Amino acid sequence: MTITTSAPGRTPTLYGVSIHRDVRIPTDDPAVTLAADLWRPVTDQPTPALLMLLPYRKDFLGGLKYQAWQQFFAQRGYACLLVDTRGVGSSDGAARSLLDTGQGEDGVAAVAWAASQPWCSGDVGMWGHCAGGLTTLATAHRRPPQLKAAIVQAAPHDVKTDAMYPGGARSIVHNLVRRTGTNLLYQLLPSLLDPSSPEEHRRWRDRLRALDPALLTGNLAPTDPAWQDWRLDPARITIPTLCTTGWRDLYTDPMVRAYERLGGPKKLLVGPWMHTLPNEAPVEALEYLPILLRWWDHWLRGEPNDVMTEPPVTVYVQGARPGWRHYPSWPPGYATIKLATGRDTTLEAGQTGGVPAPSPIAEHQPDPTVGTASGLCNIGAGRGGPLDQSDDDHRALACTSDPLAIEQIIAGVPEVVVYVPDGHPPVPRLVARLCDVDPEGRSTLITAGINSGAPGPVYRVSLRRTAYRVAAGHRVRVALSDADFPLLQPLANPAPIPVTGVELALPIAAPTLGEDTTLPAVDRSATLAAIPPGFGGHWTITRDPINDGVEVSFGSRLDATSPVGGHRIDFADDTHASVLAAHPENATVTGTYRCAVDLRTGETITAEVKIRCTRAVLWAHAAVTIDRDTVYSRSWESPIWTDEHEHPRRIPEAEQLAELRAGLILQ
Repeated sequence: MTITTSAPGRTPTLYGVSIHRDVRIPTDDPAVTLAADLWRPVTDQPTPALLMLLPYRKDFLGGLKYQAWQQFFAQRGYACLLVDTRGVGSSDGAARSLLDTGQGEDGVAAVAWAASQPWCSGDVGMWGHCAGGLTTLATAHRRPPQLKAAIVQAAPHDVKTDAMYPGGARSIVHNLVRRTGTNLLYQLLPSLLDPSSPEEHRRWRDRLRALDPALLTGNLAPTDPAWQDWRLDPARITIPTLCTTGWRDLYTDPMVRAYERLGGPKKLLVGPWMHTLPNEAPVEALEYLPILLRWWDHWLRGEPNDVMTEPPVTVYVQGARPGWRHYPSWPPGYATIKLATGRDTTLEAGQTGGVPAPSPIAEHQPDPTVGTASGLCNIGAGRGGPLDQSDDDHRALACTSDPLAIEQIIAGVPEVVVYVPDGHPPVPRLVARLCDVDPEGRSTLITAGINSGAPGPVYRVSLRRTAYRVAAGHRVRVALSDADFPLLQPLANPAPIPVTGVELALPIAAPTLGEDTTLPAVDRSATLAAIPPGFGGHWTITRDPINDGVEVSFGSRLDATSPVGGHRIDFADDTHASVLAAHPENATVTGTYRCAVDLRTGETITAEVKIRCTRAVLWAHAAVTIDRDTVYSRSWESPIWTDEHEHPRRIPEAEQLAELRAGLILQ
């Protein structure tokens, strides 16, 4: 079966488009308006509106990525708004922190404003990827009556469990360092629409004075009640919602979990992608916008295009004979295969579940360098997928099955149960990776999961949702460790983990359940893919065999012209993480995030953020220069909350604030 991308009866006529820059949208705060670029179809008839509310700046990366999308949908009869969140670009105010209870308020205001305009039919759809998906979810959670449908792509809905503490363990590279650095950078730059405007200059100066990287957000303990203030319940979202993500994305589980709980009409699309848009993915890139068009046409125009009579779930089954497959529900359900160890580390069928061996079958020796082969998960260009897991498998405690007699489709949430001896001290963290081992010994990551802070002696690890076909003759492997570097901060005082038994439960979809399908592949010669031609990236993993350490370095580079104003942009981000096996307490992550803008007036504005994160301290420095003259310089330093099982003293927020130090130069 081939999924349809054009709507029956849909007029092929394309509208002319008028573009209106810097439209002002009021909020509940009279001092704050949001800046929007508006693409309108040239017609006298009111049309539905599509709203995208982003922190990535419509005059910078947000515009580079999405202006072609706005044009596409405006040509097809939708008024499209690309809106800066407060505190970035040309919007007023200060940026909200991740735990701001007002998340969603600006989305509600923007939806109501758009619906009230004479060019709008009163029906609004909202959409976004990552942070844009988060603002979409937060807005839909508040149920504005004008919001009729949504498309959410690779977004969290629980900041604590989805981002800062996956599985209860601290995430450092992508959240404490990279997110802080890039978000600061977006706030440092002035508006590129008209940098010489007195009003824009006022907004910029006010923003720099109030700038706060919200370093304390990531320092809250996982048990702090403040996390409850920003936890969305997807069941409250009752408007029709299309959820899209990739199996190799950091936010795969949050997105699929949200789909499972949504309270209204819904569909799910999951590809083999990392943290990227489906039409720009390096593998299995889709002609994505026609798929979205059918969704909007059905829910905002009432067109009978059968979008909801097709199977609700379309996923890419990885592994052997990979390809797209429709399912009537998620998880598909059918059967569970259970494997368990006996007297050694072989996973066998037929073992009596729940009865570990009388003595340890093996002992994991701590190695904080494990995890580097798992990939980057969340780097924006969608590159840096999992590598051969063999080296990490050897550094972990590996339990491997015999070759499978027949192929199996794993679809759902695999679970690993680990037993340690009674009376053994609690294991502070367990990381379980599920791998596909081929006859030549190559190990491919299927999925993984984390258990942190459980009391034991029985530890259950729910792995991330997946769809993966294991070929007959291949083996499955569970690799256990206490590390996933650089995603997680290494434990300061790791100890050996004696294991008396391991159980593996695999959710299996029957081969006859669902049906194979095809999706329209991107025509690379004519695609609206969002990666500009000047984009480049790097990723290196360097092993130090003498000192038994590892360094992971990754980043990107963009040389482009701004979406407005015609300014040249030179953007670069670099993140480095390093750890020595003998000194995990000294693991360090640093990041440098820099953008130089050559204005058409002849001036060069350069913004730079440097981040350094150790176990004890998170430090950030931000600076802005104009033609090499420093006009802004500020540093922040904050102590980091440490895991209670390592250091029982919790740093109270008041103490953190008292210790926060800042210096400021503003001319």
